[in-house]
Amino acid sequence: MAVSQSMEERMARIEATLPHLATKADLKDLEVRLTRLIYLVVMSILISAISAIGAIVSIVLSLARLF
Repeated sequence: MAVSQSMEERMARIEATLPHLATKADLKDLEVRLTRLIYLVVMSILISAISAIGAIVSIVLSLARLF
């Protein structure tokens, strides 16, 4: 059974919700922040991979000198 609401009640609910919704500026700011975060994560992974490869090469070269 649906409860009938007056137009004033419906508008009051909508107006109470509006301050919690994101604006275009909020979404643009979020996009910029996410883009920067993704860039930092990718660069961190890349630097870690290069460091790991360097460590492996160093170990292999050290072992090659022993034998």
